[in-house]
Amino acid sequence: MKKILPILCIAAVLTGCGKVDQASKKDSMPVVKGGTVMTDENTTGKDEEEVQEKSSEAKGQTDNFKPADKARGEEKQEPTTHKAYVAGQRKSDIPTQTYIPKPVRPSTRSTKPAESVPKSVAPPEKKTDNPTGQEQTAPRVVFSAALSGIMKEGNVPGHGQLNINVSDPGCKFAVGDLEGDGSEEMIFVSAGSSAEAIAVIYGVDEEGKLFEKASVSPDMTIYSNGTLIVRSSHAQGPSGDFMPYTIMTLSADGRRYEAAASVDAIDRAQVEIAAQTALENGSEPPYTYPEDVDTSNSGVVYIIGSAGGGDTRTVDVTEYESWLAQFTGGASAVSPDFRQLSADNIRSLTE
Repeated sequence: MKKILPILCIAAVLTGCGKVDQASKKDSMPVVKGGTVMTDENTTGKDEEEVQEKSSEAKGQTDNFKPADKARGEEKQEPTTHKAYVAGQRKSDIPTQTYIPKPVRPSTRSTKPAESVPKSVAPPEKKTDNPTGQEQTAPRVVFSAALSGIMKEGNVPGHGQLNINVSDPGCKFAVGDLEGDGSEEMIFVSAGSSAEAIAVIYGVDEEGKLFEKASVSPDMTIYSNGTLIVRSSHAQGPSGDFMPYTIMTLSADGRRYEAAASVDAIDRAQVEIAAQTALENGSEPPYTYPEDVDTSNSGVVYIIGSAGGGDTRTVDVTEYESWLAQFTGGASAVSPDFRQLSADNIRSLTE
């Protein structure tokens, strides 16, 4: 009897433990091991060793899990490793390449207003009268060479050897834009005896060659519009204080002055003096004053002749001034800067 009691106690204990274990299984929450939910349904009939094996496998998958990027067509990506970049460290056996940046062309588009965007403005194209395309010698260099020849040899271009007295104040020259066209001309004047007195106007053509524009008396007036008035060295008629002159204008190509008209005058006082002298000598008066033409009673009438010296007409002072205005009206007389012909003054042209 004593031997049977201990055995019954042990059986009772084992029976109570089994009930407790079943109750705890029914009331407990599902157990998550390694990302796998373990419940009674999926663990029934499986031994503990099989459950542990699957739990370990699930845990390994969870640790290395990376969702596939289906948008890029990647179903599986292998884990990659990255090394820290060290400046100057070569990553492979490829030779080091030197990077040379290419120049970047600035964008021509801009959001700024057009007036605020600085633009490179090309200089205006310089007009030239050089159709040959050859390099043109500066006019002052050409003028300087011509003046040097005149001073050293007395050789005036276009007129040959003349008796030039360089010490005479009347031997002079001037360089400037005489006609207001942007080109320079040169005037050379030699005021020797009246027979050799001469004034020559020169220009330089598109090939850099000197050419003559006019050869006239030194007593002249140049106007800014290209009109030239050349007074005669002496008068032949009763013109009094009026000196006869010739009006010259530039040709269409601007290379030469051409005679346009000639003007003379009749002074009433000179006519009366000549008549008195003739009366004393017992001769007829040489001149007659046209009183009917002098409607202004100015005492002077003017004789206007054509360029060729053929047709002439005598007019009152009012008509004369109106006629002259068509040549000089609106223009001003030019005052050339004359200099004595000397080596220093010639040299100053090109300095």
